Amino acid sequence: MDDELLTVGAFAARSRLSAEALRLDDRLGLLAPAHADEAGGYRYYRAGQAGRTRLVAMRLSGRSSEM
Repeated sequence: MDDELLTVGAFAARSRLSAEALRLDDRLGLLAPAHADEAGGYRYYRAGQAGRTRLVAMRLSGRSSEM
């Protein structure tokens, strides 16, 4: 399901990125979580955001012109 909310760890495993990379992408404004719990600091991503993570990773590696 694309609307399922996933923790950073679960989304990292699904998108094959580290949780640290996802947190950095959030801080840089490259990929914001679908929901952030301000009180606890938890981030949640939607399963459908996995495609965006691959695009961000390719752009950062300089391969976006190959698409």
